[in-house]
Amino acid sequence: MPPTLMLRADASAEMGTGHVMRCLALAMAWREIDGRAVFLSRLPEPLAQRIRAEGFELAEFCGEPGCSEDLEAAACLLPGTERPWIVLDGYHFPTGYCSALRKLGRVLAIDDFGAAHFAEAGMHLDQNLDGGRPGGYPEDALALLGPAYALLRPEFRSPPARDPDRPCRQVLVTLGGSDPAGLTCAVLEALARVLPEGVRCLTIAGAANPRKEALQALTQRLGPNFELRDNVSDMAALMAQADLAVTAAGSTVWELACMGVPMLVMPVADNQVPVARAICRAGAGAGLAFGSLESWSPKELEGCVDSLLSDATQRAAMARAGQCLVDGQGALRVVQAMRALAEPLPATLPLLPATPDDIREVWLLANQPSVRTNAIHPEPIPWADHEVWYCRRMAATDSLFLLCRLGGCLAGQIRYEPENGAALASFSVAKPFRGRGLGRRLLAETWREACRSLGLGRARGVVFAGNAPSAACFSKAGFRQVGTEVHCGRDFLIFEGACP
Repeated sequence: MPPTLMLRADASAEMGTGHVMRCLALAMAWREIDGRAVFLSRLPEPLAQRIRAEGFELAEFCGEPGCSEDLEAAACLLPGTERPWIVLDGYHFPTGYCSALRKLGRVLAIDDFGAAHFAEAGMHLDQNLDGGRPGGYPEDALALLGPAYALLRPEFRSPPARDPDRPCRQVLVTLGGSDPAGLTCAVLEALARVLPEGVRCLTIAGAANPRKEALQALTQRLGPNFELRDNVSDMAALMAQADLAVTAAGSTVWELACMGVPMLVMPVADNQVPVARAICRAGAGAGLAFGSLESWSPKELEGCVDSLLSDATQRAAMARAGQCLVDGQGALRVVQAMRALAEPLPATLPLLPATPDDIREVWLLANQPSVRTNAIHPEPIPWADHEVWYCRRMAATDSLFLLCRLGGCLAGQIRYEPENGAALASFSVAKPFRGRGLGRRLLAETWREACRSLGLGRARGVVFAGNAPSAACFSKAGFRQVGTEVHCGRDFLIFEGACP
């Protein structure tokens, strides 16, 4: 059985509902592998009802986030006989809280901005296009970056194909779970001035929106082509009917991209501006109010809507660009990565030849500080040098270059190149995957076949004398130490294995 998954996220009119909704998507994916998922949250009642209606346990906590009572509540939800996973999602948790949670289990931090108070998490998830913590992540942490990991619920996994020539008959307005700036009414007023006869407008009011009565009154005044729905549970189906969306730049943009809905992206908080800019650079949407909320102009919205309504080609291009970014499988990928860190290695390692698409991941692995420390040339590898080296490796026909991916993540690599009549072995294991025998198995499962495929009778390894774990890997894989050499003023051990 998979370990328990506890999701620590809150929602309110001020912070919106996006943190909890993407945690809900992850909980749904966890349940698909028969795992238990439980929420520890402070929520508006409609959202609490949604969590319970989906069949999940919910422990409501109303105290100060990150206080001692918060940690006690978390400990009470987690069994003491296993090492659970704890998901932490929110910008309001204090420094030290993530570190305290690590004493209770493995921590996955869902972090859009590289927050320093999440630095001690064992896994980091940033689903944004420009994702990544400034300065990188700790070496022993696994980072899942980009919209391939966007946390979408199962309803988004099979988006329908879109007719590129379909006319625009319905506009969807969704400004987040709470619309903290209260912009929905102004948006609807602007749309009422520009939407032609026959084009409907559907507005979604989120679970934490405090202005639902005002929105309902405005919708009724604007006429039968305007409709308001509250706290919906069938968002994918509603997006499938939309031909254009006016949206905030929260998690909803990934849902719209997945469904192929062209969008006008309107940040409703300053921290949404980078997401909006990235979506527009990728061609999946057009942007409004990038400077500040005060810079938003109804006239600008009217002009953008009018332009897109009459331009089916641009709408089709946005739809294609969005679906190239997001495929709806992100939550499943995150679960696979979590399982890869927590479960034993597979009976047979999944080894595949390196490809040109792997260039950046191989560079990041090669530049892990502990990898560089044990290398013959310990200085960091510049990207330009790596590009040249990698292209040569891809073109080489007399070498073997294999990657091991676990849970979709690069866990290790091993290379064999002819040198002085032997297959010179070089391997490295990403730090989050160490301590489980992966290095030994990379060697043991490949070196004899590498010798045969390269037409060589022996394999050779050069190991920094201070790297006892690597030396043990060679010994346990069937090599024996045959001598020492000095490289760059440091001692290295020489291992050889004879291939019958």
